[in-house]
Amino acid sequence: MEKMDLSIGEIIESCKGKLCETNAADSMLEQQVTSVVLDSRKVTEGGVFVATVGERVDGHKFISDVFE
Repeated sequence: MEKMDLSIGEIIESCKGKLCETNAADSMLEQQVTSVVLDSRKVTEGGVFVATVGERVDGHKFISDVFE
């Protein structure tokens, strides 16, 4: 596995995404990311869950689960 050196803000900017946490402080955008997962059940502290739409499952349905 290759080491990542990206912040949340850099990831959002590069993929033209949006941060779902509306009360996020600017410091959150500077937080370094340790991993990226497409399966919400596999996200760990410091990791980012990327919600994608697949043939059978829409990952957006699991965003709230990640915060639990």
